Amino acid sequence: MKGKPKLLAVVQLPPPYHGVTVANQRLLDGGFLERDFDVEVIPVRVADSLADLGRLSLRKLWRVAKPFIRLARSLRHADIVYYTPGNHGLPLIRDALMMLLCRTTRIPYVLHLHNGGMGFDEARRPFPWYLRFAVARFIPQAARIILLGDSVHRGYAPYMRAEQPYSNVGNGVDIPAAGHSLPPGPLRLGYINNLIRIKGVIHAVRCLAHVPDVHLDVVGAFSDPDYEELIRGEIRALGLEERIHFHGPHFGDAAWDKLSRCHVLLYTSDWREGFPLVWLEAMARAKVVLTSRIGVADDVVGRIDRKLVVPAGDVEAMARIVIALRDDRPGLERLSRTGQALLAREFTVEAWSERVTAALRRTLDDAATTQRRPA
Repeated sequence: MKGKPKLLAVVQLPPPYHGVTVANQRLLDGGFLERDFDVEVIPVRVADSLADLGRLSLRKLWRVAKPFIRLARSLRHADIVYYTPGNHGLPLIRDALMMLLCRTTRIPYVLHLHNGGMGFDEARRPFPWYLRFAVARFIPQAARIILLGDSVHRGYAPYMRAEQPYSNVGNGVDIPAAGHSLPPGPLRLGYINNLIRIKGVIHAVRCLAHVPDVHLDVVGAFSDPDYEELIRGEIRALGLEERIHFHGPHFGDAAWDKLSRCHVLLYTSDWREGFPLVWLEAMARAKVVLTSRIGVADDVVGRIDRKLVVPAGDVEAMARIVIALRDDRPGLERLSRTGQALLAREFTVEAWSERVTAALRRTLDDAATTQRRPA
């Protein structure tokens, strides 16, 4: 009797800690894949930290080569491959070569794309020809694409083949065992992200300048000294030194402990992100999310209240919403409860993991149907 189908999960894992690596770890730790598949994990880990991403070393070269070796050995016994590719830069060359290995053995692979689109680098420059070539060699050949939601499909459609199967799975987080409610006290804002240009912390700073008597707690690390000086210079120029509090880099519960007194999470990214986990982590802790319009923001945060999604970079619009929230405590409480209810209904780790697993099961079923179909 044949056992469970063999799944190769080729995934980025922490460190460094960011949305994709954390999501992958939660998927593997939840045990959902093991119910339907015999799972072998092949970790893709190039750097130890975000600051290490741009450095070249022999150790990093070995980390690049090691997954190729493991994948080549394991494909002989695999039925399906689940892969979380990069979104820009040289990792896309790696991704194209790894999926080429799958195609040479005719093993179907599923790509889980975690952003809001593809085709531009962090400076918003279009991909050079060699990255466009790489993407065209591995995305259209995928047996299925997993997306965060229908609203990000247009960001990948130029690279997908017509009628390519895809599934929308959203995202998911654990709900803390201890229930949370909004903290007492005057309105306080929180910000948690990597403190790099595309994440837009400067918009959070400028937003605060329009909102008197409100404080902002920031969790994250600067990786660029010049950008840090730019931000701190802006804070000095706006006279906000006493109202912005930097707590440094923290992860998981330790990060949210630093934001325990906050009522609203500001998410001010300019990047083509898809479905940031921190939205859900904030909802799980009863915080109201106020975000720039990125990825699936309208389809998730906008379902709580459309006014909580503002145009990227529009600090005055964001400030008007902050003032409205500051002046309407009952309304703030209502938004907090609505966010918690939405999370519990749709965006737990369990619900998200089941959607991912269902997409993989469907891919295998489709492959089996294709093989049985007469020529």
